[in-house]
Amino acid sequence: MLLGCALRRSEFAGLAVEQIQQRDGRWVVADLIGKGGRVRTIPIPAWVNVAIDLWLAAARVENGRVWRSISRGGRVWGNGLT
Repeated sequence: MLLGCALRRSEFAGLAVEQIQQRDGRWVVADLIGKGGRVRTIPIPAWVNVAIDLWLAAARVENGRVWRSISRGGRVWGNGLT
C-alpha cells in the first residue's frame, strides 16, 4: 500500500475498509483525507488489491481499520495501528 498507492504513513495507519471502493470499474481508496486536510481519491493497482484481499481474509477484518496489530502468537488484535 505504501509503495503501490503512494500513501503516507498516517494515511496508511488510518485506512478503513469502508474507504476501499470500486468506482468506474477500478478499485480506489476513496475520499482519503491527507496532508493539509486535502481530500483525494487514490487508484489501487491490481497487485495491491490482491494483497489487501488476502490480508482481510486472513485477519478476518470486515469493517473498521484495515491494518491491525499482530501478537507474538500470530493473532490479530486491536482496532488499528498507531
